[in-house]
Amino acid sequence: MAGVVREEGFLAFYKGALPAVARQVLNSGLALFCYKPIRDYISKPSGGADGSATAPLHLKLAAAAASSAGGQFLSNPMDVLKVRLQSDGQRRLRGQEPLYRGVVHAFQMTMREGPKTFFRGCVPASLRSAVVGGTGLACYDQAKDVVTARFGLSRGSIVTHIACAGISGVVTSLVSTPLDVVKVRMMASRKSGQAGMTSVIRGIIATEGPLALMKGFAPTYTRLGPWQFVFFLVNEQVLARISGEWF
Repeated sequence: MAGVVREEGFLAFYKGALPAVARQVLNSGLALFCYKPIRDYISKPSGGADGSATAPLHLKLAAAAASSAGGQFLSNPMDVLKVRLQSDGQRRLRGQEPLYRGVVHAFQMTMREGPKTFFRGCVPASLRSAVVGGTGLACYDQAKDVVTARFGLSRGSIVTHIACAGISGVVTSLVSTPLDVVKVRMMASRKSGQAGMTSVIRGIIATEGPLALMKGFAPTYTRLGPWQFVFFLVNEQVLARISGEWF
């Protein structure tokens, strides 16, 4: 971190911020836009006072996973630009000339490799988004059903939103951490004949124990926890003002 600040300045931490924001808006926006109609379509009216609809947890997970995966697939070009711009900083640290002068230049250079380049890595990225993003959406929705039923709170209550966002943040971090550990191990490996995901998981458990899959939970929650609070609380208020309904 000190080397980055010394060589490139504090703003180097925000390289790729523009495509990262664009990717998040497109990804999360599409996931939210698609999830509720799918959920409501496969749900039966609950007859609740606020007209909400309920569905079994496994159907919520399916709807959320499909929505999140679709959002990631369509936003993958932004992800590719973000990763390339951020990785470009490593060249400076090695004393090499950067490949890109900015977002537009990165887009132009990537286009020269062909449109398919923008969808490199979309399959594992979409699968991860289906698991992590899908868990976050479905868990928040399920938590709202449980909290409102057991404690008599309204779906529009700020207390409900805060409690459910907190639950969603913890569960999402628990699900995300093992996936991130395995992903990093696979990407960092320099061995020829890269082992598959199952082999990597077995190797970690055999040599370090099952808890090794949870390494990094604290920083993961530090990132995802606040994000879940802001994401769902803002979404609830925007949705209520646009449609008069709650999530």
